[in-house]
Amino acid sequence: MSDAVDRAIAEIVRLHEAIVAWITGQMPEDRFAAEIAGPLAPAFTIVEPDGQIQTRDEVLKGLFDFHNGNPDFRIAIEAPRVVAERDGLVVVTYVERQSGAKRSAASNARQSTGVYQVGETVTHLFLQETRLPG
Repeated sequence: MSDAVDRAIAEIVRLHEAIVAWITGQMPEDRFAAEIAGPLAPAFTIVEPDGQIQTRDEVLKGLFDFHNGNPDFRIAIEAPRVVAERDGLVVVTYVERQSGAKRSAASNARQSTGVYQVGETVTHLFLQETRLPG
């Protein structure tokens, strides 16, 4: 794997760990902007498992409002695989496995595909999530 791919995958894991820390109340409010909002591009969008499209602002508001909302929430990132890499853009698929969730099934998994700009930092550009059965 290239350095850009390694960095993109590490950032995927890091962001999900930060989201868990936020939702479980382990991250103080003054870290939200740097740890969670900062890596998302201004035009970031996500296609949720139900097909709903959310903008960066909508995602961040939902997360911000859920600070310390679920001490039992966990995420595991599994099976990252590079789909494409070119000119600093990296496309990665992975399985996001959640447990202890409150806003969806308590245990659930999503097949996710993200697009990342890798330069001095890694920026999240786009994410598509598809609910996995079971």
